[in-house]
Amino acid sequence: MLSDPFAPLKRFFSSKGFGVHSPFAFRFIREVLFQPYSYYAYEELDKTMPDSPRTVGKDLKRLYRIILHCSPREVINDSLDSALSHTVALAKSGYVNKNDYSLRIVSPEVCAAAIPEEIVIWLDSRQSRLSLHRMAELLDKKGYGMMFLGNRMSVAFNLPSLPRQDFELSI
Repeated sequence: MLSDPFAPLKRFFSSKGFGVHSPFAFRFIREVLFQPYSYYAYEELDKTMPDSPRTVGKDLKRLYRIILHCSPREVINDSLDSALSHTVALAKSGYVNKNDYSLRIVSPEVCAAAIPEEIVIWLDSRQSRLSLHRMAELLDKKGYGMMFLGNRMSVAFNLPSLPRQDFELSI
C-alpha cells in the first residue's frame, strides 16, 4: 500500500490549526503546542542544555508548556535524563499548590501494563509506541478522547467531554 504523499503537508497545516474544527483542539495546538511567545522559565531551561540540538530545546519548552497547561499525571519516557527531570521540576514549581499535584516520569513498560491517567505525554522512543497504541485502542473502545500525535512527542486526553479524534502534527 502506498503512503500518502501529502501527509507531511497535511501535518504542517494541521500544526497551524488549519482544518481543525474542535475549539479545544484548535486552542491546544495554537496556544500550547505552538506558542510563539516566551515563558519566564525558558532562560532557565536554556541553561540546562547549552550544547543540545535545537530540537531538544524546542521539545523541552513544549513539554514545559504542556505540563503547565494540562497538569498531566504521567510523562512517559524510557530514559530519565537531567534535562527532562529539570523541565518537569521547573513546571511543577509553577503551581501554587505544589503539594496537591504529583507528576511522575514512567517507563513505557509501566504504562503498557496499567491504564493511563486522564492526560498522558509520550516522549520519543520506540518502546513508547506500544503504550501509545494501547491508549488509542482504549480511546476507540470508550468512544471519546483526543490524541495529538507527532514524531518526537504525543499527547493523549482521556476525557469524556472530548469527542474521539486524532491529530497528526509536526511535533
